Amino acid sequence: MRTAALTALEREDADLPRRLADAMVALQAGAAAEDPAVVRELLGTATDISGPLLDRLHDDVVARIAGLLRATGVEAQWRGAGLSADQLAEHLYLITPAVAQSGRDGTQQYEALYTAALIVARGHCG
Repeated sequence: MRTAALTALEREDADLPRRLADAMVALQAGAAAEDPAVVRELLGTATDISGPLLDRLHDDVVARIAGLLRATGVEAQWRGAGLSADQLAEHLYLITPAVAQSGRDGTQQYEALYTAALIVARGHCG
């Protein structure tokens, strides 16, 4: 999941919102197709067994998203609202499992994640 998410963020053949949405989809790693109760149990067990790995996944992906938001000038667009690149990146990371557990089909989930990415990117297309 980590490698797929980081690879999506580094793509140069897609605009920023698409890269962000693709990274969030990679974080879902198929969990979207599962029953939400099963996903909660799986994530709870994974946290108990491999908490440090999940912490690293979180830290690496959030740091990379925040760096991308800084490098592309998106953070500057949010400064007036009092939001940092770190806060925006954390927001995207946290909404990903909620979308995965929403019961929507894959296309609807991607649309929801892409919408979140568009909002964070504030129309940035580079």
